Amino acid sequence: YRVAFEGNDHFWDLTLKKDLTIWETGNQGGRGLRKSIRQMTARYKRAGFQEIRITPRLTDSDTAEDGPSRQVRLVIEEGPRTQVQSVTIAGNRAISDEEIRGQLLTRPPGTFHWGAFDQAVFDEDLFSLSALYLQKGFQNAEITPELSYSQDRTRLDIQLRVEEGDQTLVETVAVQGSHVLDSAAALKQVRLSAGKPFRRYMLQSDENTLSGLISEQGYPHVTVG
Repeated sequence: YRVAFEGNDHFWDLTLKKDLTIWETGNQGGRGLRKSIRQMTARYKRAGFQEIRITPRLTDSDTAEDGPSRQVRLVIEEGPRTQVQSVTIAGNRAISDEEIRGQLLTRPPGTFHWGAFDQAVFDEDLFSLSALYLQKGFQNAEITPELSYSQDRTRLDIQLRVEEGDQTLVETVAVQGSHVLDSAAALKQVRLSAGKPFRRYMLQSDENTLSGLISEQGYPHVTVG
């Protein structure tokens, strides 16, 4: 394979060649080339090029000195490079702006950060914020992003609208029905406790813990719920 790049203004050819796998793994069924293009596309998106397009053009040649070869020309349409200008947060009461921002990898430019917008990273940020609210006991919190692009899509302002809903706290915790594990001993093993935020995943974890303890006492078919 002989590979040439066309249209890449942001990355050098040598940089993009690091994403090529066809020389090591081959290109059976076109898989090697598709993987290479995916890796180059991901590189561009991490740098803020969300509209990147890479089109392969293949031709065969039998004139090469070292035998027949396949010519690959990768035509790159970089599109605009989007930089995050601002991130604002509205509607949050229980969790501060500072704590929310601490969960975000998507942010305006800083000393060691250009502020590139990567949609995949932003989606992970939204998931992280939802998880943060769940940890605080907000079972129905909703985070709605509003993205405002400049006309040429090179600048982006982000607003996160938060609807926290009600916070659910644990009122009491009791363990009943076991003849081999007394309530006091059981309560020492569970993580949920009165006054703490209710976390559904933690309830499941506590149920599994108690099931394991009782099973070890000779009751393998125990049900905790």
